[in-house]
Amino acid sequence: MLVVAAEKNVIDQHLNEAQAIFDWVSGTQDGYITPKLELRRENPNDPKSPMGVYAKKAIEVDEPIVRIPWSVIIKSDDPNERSSQMSCGTVRSLANEMRLGSESEYAPYVEYLNAEADAQIPSTWSKAAQDFLMEVLDNASIPPEDPTDWIEDDWFGRCQGDPNDAFGVKAALMVIQRSDDSILIPAYDNLNHRNGNWTNTNTEIDAGHYHTTTATKTIEAGEQIYISYNMCEECGGRQSGYGTAEILRDYGFVEYMPQRWHYMEEDFQFDLDEIEGGKLIVTWDEEDRPDKGDGKLMEQTRVWFRWEIRRLKRIKNIEWNIGYKGTPWNFPTRAGYNFFVH
Repeated sequence: MLVVAAEKNVIDQHLNEAQAIFDWVSGTQDGYITPKLELRRENPNDPKSPMGVYAKKAIEVDEPIVRIPWSVIIKSDDPNERSSQMSCGTVRSLANEMRLGSESEYAPYVEYLNAEADAQIPSTWSKAAQDFLMEVLDNASIPPEDPTDWIEDDWFGRCQGDPNDAFGVKAALMVIQRSDDSILIPAYDNLNHRNGNWTNTNTEIDAGHYHTTTATKTIEAGEQIYISYNMCEECGGRQSGYGTAEILRDYGFVEYMPQRWHYMEEDFQFDLDEIEGGKLIVTWDEEDRPDKGDGKLMEQTRVWFRWEIRRLKRIKNIEWNIGYKGTPWNFPTRAGYNFFVH
């Protein structure tokens, strides 16, 4: 059994619900969760700190971490539906199970999702918060594109979802945030995202059979298990033009370093990382770097950045009434930085 690490006197219901998912998956036919894991909060004394999956014993290279059988994966009932992050059929399948709750055959998973916080991604923020975000993005002249459109344009529009169906809206949010190639994978989607040397897993999909995650290097006891949303081996479509801004749009958090930033109108992309002493280092994408040729693009890039920094500083000094009781708004996240607006 996967061990939940928590203070004896602290009741962490959502952590217990996550634990129930791991127990359920490991108890299914052909399901596997390595006993070397523990599920806990980043700070065991703070039930509001991010939840993560950690190694309690060393996990060796190529060792299986989780193997999720196809029988517990939620997917669209339409075999002809094109794979996408917002799969209309997967949303409907999940909404039906969420309505059933404890009566669902996926009960541990859907009860956990039903208890997840609402308004985690910009598409469900308040109108004032969305207006502020658009101001920061200069009306989407900088990434991400379509920062608040998932529900209105995709679920209500393309999928023709019912605005009065609360389960449908909640299911749409969960599919956006948690699906992998249009399928929902219990237990696997509790693994947090982090790029660079922190990523320590690889995932393979044997459609119709298993979704398997293995270690790509030795994971020492106490280290967190990390996947990547955009720099994994199977994430080819997100290698360029998808980074920190899009992760905020799609998953609702600002990722820890390293971060990827791209500005396609200016035609450049770079990774930002923090090294010893808190110093930031920039690594340019070899194909999209502004210092090629005669150097004019690099100078234009510097000018553009200076202009953007001045604009953002002006915005920072504006009094924005978007929180409550005069405090910044703070949205819950699965991993990474909470998004604060001051």
